[in-house]
Amino acid sequence: MAQASQELPTSDQFFKATKATTGHFDELNQGEGAGAWTQFFEQLPGAGPKSGDFARGLTQRSQQVARDVAAHGITYNVYADSNGPRRPWALDTLPVLLSTDDWAKIESGVLQRTRLLNAVLADIYGEQRLLRDGMIPSALVHGHSGYLRPVHGIKPLGGTWLHVAAFDLARSPQGQWQLVSQRTQAPSGLGYLLENRQIIGRQFPDAFQKLRVQRLADTYAAIIDGLVKHCPPLEPGEVPRIALLTPGPYNETHFEHAYLASSLGLTLVEGSDLVVRGDRLYLRTLDGLQRVHVLMKRLDDEYLDPLELRADSALGIAGLVQVVRSGQVVLANMPGTGVVESPALLGFLPAIAQKLLGETLSLPALDTWWCGEAAAMADALPQLAQLVIKPTASHGPPSVIARQLPRRALDELTGRIVRRGTDTTLQRWMPLAQTPTFLGATAGTSPKLVPRSYLLRVFVVCDGTTDGVPRWRVLPGGLARIASAAQADVVSMQYGGSSADVWVMGEPSRAPTLVQKQSQGQSQSQSQGQSQGQSQNQSPSQFQDQARPTAITPTRLEGIGHTITSRAAENLYWFGRYTERCEHTARLARVALSSLNSEDPPSQALGKWLHATAAQAGLIASDAPQPNADPAGFELALVDGLASKTQCSVGYNLRALRGAADAVRERLSGEHWQLIQRAGVKFFAALSPAKPADGVSAQTALRAIDELIEDIAAMTGAQTDRMTRDNGWRCLSVGRQLERLHQLSNAFLIGLRESAYLENDGFDALLNLFDSTITYRARFSMRRDLGALTELLVRDSDNPRALAWVASQLRGRLSKLANAAPLEKSELALTVTDPSTWEANAPVDVLIASLEPLSNELFGLSDGLSAQYFRHLNTSRQHLAQTQGLAP
Repeated sequence: MAQASQELPTSDQFFKATKATTGHFDELNQGEGAGAWTQFFEQLPGAGPKSGDFARGLTQRSQQVARDVAAHGITYNVYADSNGPRRPWALDTLPVLLSTDDWAKIESGVLQRTRLLNAVLADIYGEQRLLRDGMIPSALVHGHSGYLRPVHGIKPLGGTWLHVAAFDLARSPQGQWQLVSQRTQAPSGLGYLLENRQIIGRQFPDAFQKLRVQRLADTYAAIIDGLVKHCPPLEPGEVPRIALLTPGPYNETHFEHAYLASSLGLTLVEGSDLVVRGDRLYLRTLDGLQRVHVLMKRLDDEYLDPLELRADSALGIAGLVQVVRSGQVVLANMPGTGVVESPALLGFLPAIAQKLLGETLSLPALDTWWCGEAAAMADALPQLAQLVIKPTASHGPPSVIARQLPRRALDELTGRIVRRGTDTTLQRWMPLAQTPTFLGATAGTSPKLVPRSYLLRVFVVCDGTTDGVPRWRVLPGGLARIASAAQADVVSMQYGGSSADVWVMGEPSRAPTLVQKQSQGQSQSQSQGQSQGQSQNQSPSQFQDQARPTAITPTRLEGIGHTITSRAAENLYWFGRYTERCEHTARLARVALSSLNSEDPPSQALGKWLHATAAQAGLIASDAPQPNADPAGFELALVDGLASKTQCSVGYNLRALRGAADAVRERLSGEHWQLIQRAGVKFFAALSPAKPADGVSAQTALRAIDELIEDIAAMTGAQTDRMTRDNGWRCLSVGRQLERLHQLSNAFLIGLRESAYLENDGFDALLNLFDSTITYRARFSMRRDLGALTELLVRDSDNPRALAWVASQLRGRLSKLANAAPLEKSELALTVTDPSTWEANAPVDVLIASLEPLSNELFGLSDGLSAQYFRHLNTSRQHLAQTQGLAP
């Protein structure tokens, strides 16, 4: 250890080696930031100029940041594939520091630009004076994919087009802030920003206090406050209901959607969760249809309404634009705001600001040319090599830095620009400011500080209106996106970039009090239900980064807390089913492999039972070799299929379990979520040999199965002991009990048909599969007869693996679900057979006759659940008739 310590660089060596690339602004050594960095590093242990402990302290913090990112399950989806990797969120250890003066300039500049963009949108979708006066070329509006003609003439409630806006800023080599782009349609980053603060603030509490970092909590509270204030008129007794619309779990930023919904106390919904009835928007829930007053969207505008916008959209809600038009819902942001994201607009905004606001823009944008104007194209093309080539509309090709292209490619681009000038916007390339980032030690290298280029994304939120005029505030900080080492001039999370927390200095504050939220490991007993909307209890503390509380009027969102969408209920139901199915197939595979590898070969009866049960469960094909005739062939078929994608294999069930959990991630604790992820990683890694030709041995497969069963036991423990008994949990529990009853009853039925119970090894195998060996031995000693077996595995109301106990639990859950969500009084519980009434010593043929109808009963029960609670086939028709005056 002593030798390792001597090899670590001292803090002096760190700073001397950390210089920005020539031509870039150096955040560590230039301007007001240099003094702030000195204060920052002084708060770290071992900060003396000759101390190597400084490097060790940063290394430990860097490792802890990586562990926190993994523990919180923070991801950025790069591949829209259910089996593709979720890339862990990249977060640098060191924050970006902004001085009070720098922030004051940024704050005033983006507030002014937000007011301007709101006014531009009001004109574009209203009188269009800017187009008539030539202030904006018509092609930039009517030719832009973000301009939505059905929205023309709609006036948003409160006159607010932008509830949240984001601005990407860069610092010039001279230290001046300039605007690069603006995001108005569905700006992302608010959730990641909050996670960054939670993690990084914990690593440097002394520096956080010393630098008086401005807090975030008030602004997040203002988001909800502003949405509530814009709420459409309420009926007597109504309270505002706010939902967050996501494209779904395979969207690249879905983690943020779930996290933000949980943090703000909103209901996370997909388009299929919502329906329009009578010019109002409703949420499909277990309690029937509930009105939604505010929809915070994370979906591109064109997909919002297949009726009026994009007909092939499966993500939106038919009739949503009409609901907006009638003033019965607030959309944040308003549909159609994407038109002002066009980079071409930046060149026209200074003149528009003078016309609409009578003001000069205080925050300049990078020089921009729209090639739809002949004069602008003629001015820009000679300097093309020093520009960035951007698409005018959002659906164009990706941006290109011209200086990185060879001469031939640049000439080809020039030709395309000349032919299709309206599609291209050119922007001045500027060397981005560089901030220090920490790189831990690798093989042959010591830890070091490395300067990396970055862009700063700043967020503006509307917190209400004053005299009918929208009022905005700026979130103090932002999301810093850091360029990767491989592409120093490109800042992109898709191409290997990272992020950093942003600290705005200058406000007295205490060290951060970081409250763990649901996705970070909060006890599910505290968070379950709140994630679906209990902002009256959750919001004041969920996003605090300081000790001072945030006030949100407790009653404003009252009544949302236990809202369970039909989609969430269905996914929880299947989450429960796949949990149980995964455990059953793993246990069955273990019984089979253990039987094949015991001292004595399996009896004929056991072999037939193993083959029939494994085939019925999907572990092997029905034409796989019989265990007695070809034990090696049966074992090979079983082991080879464990991790396959074939339906009903252990691997398939484990993937399906993860997919169902992903769809309700906002309802799961961090530990629960991580357990699901780790279980899959371990299982598939264990069954993926380094040399595929070598295959997987039975012993390796057994170890992997043993570990998986232990992990599933932990999952079911989390489901049983750490989730509030609300309707969502009842759906999960119904799924588990229904699946367990189905699988175990089939296994017992096959055991009777194949007479496996007559052989000692078959008798033991049944007990093993039912996880009831210890109980049987304690109760019946060495006795082996069908009556005792039936008593324990079928009729026993105290054995959680017995059919009677499972059926009783299933009936109880169904009854409570019906009472809690009385769409119609459910009779589903009455369809479940009660095996406790069967005769213990009944003849085999009688037992078989009793068991055979169970599968059909359970299939019917599943269909009934779907119709009554997940699809609302009856209640939707009744509600439509009532709202249209067709029924009393």
